[in-house]
Amino acid sequence: MQFVRFVQELQHFGRAVQAGFRLSHAAESCGGARSMVSPTMKAVVDAVWVVWSVGASIYDYVNTNAMEERIHALENVITIHQCVIGALTAGLVLLMTYILLRKH
Repeated sequence: MQFVRFVQELQHFGRAVQAGFRLSHAAESCGGARSMVSPTMKAVVDAVWVVWSVGASIYDYVNTNAMEERIHALENVITIHQCVIGALTAGLVLLMTYILLRKH
């Protein structure tokens, strides 16, 4: 649970950093306006963005694998239930046939 909260906070921080980076990039691209962001800050933003991307990818991978495992387990349970229901239905049909043929 702590990891989920950490990734959510990291995503929030990443969005804020991305918005700041876009603003900085827009300021640079305006007719000769100087950027207020130092090269060091840009490197920090890039590093944070990489960490955020890796963390988000790991989070998605873990959740996707867990979900696939749950779906696979549910498919197995459904298959077993279908077999049991089929066997009970066949047994009921045989029992009814036996009762009907025994009376005649």
